[in-house]
Amino acid sequence: MTCFKSVMAETLGQTVRGLRLKSKIAQQELAQRVGITPAFLSRIENDREHPSRTVLEKIAMQLNIPLVVLNLLSLDLSELPDEKRKALEQSYKELRLLANDLYDLI
Repeated sequence: MTCFKSVMAETLGQTVRGLRLKSKIAQQELAQRVGITPAFLSRIENDREHPSRTVLEKIAMQLNIPLVVLNLLSLDLSELPDEKRKALEQSYKELRLLANDLYDLI
């Protein structure tokens, strides 16, 4: 089972893989449900390809998680400018815990 800490603050690909594994969905099955090739999903999960918003929406839907939560879980605060990062750091931890409570990510 993937614990919430291992899903949080990772890359988008690592987050998708972690949630997929937690959901016990094979890579090939998720790819088929989303309408992409398993190779493309593999590239997404290995952060070699960034999917379109449409593909991300389909992935999130198949993982039973809102796209905004998927994005939140994979948000890297270090990539933000200092001013925005400092503002978000105060509430980011609480938002992630709320997402955990709402979507049972443990």
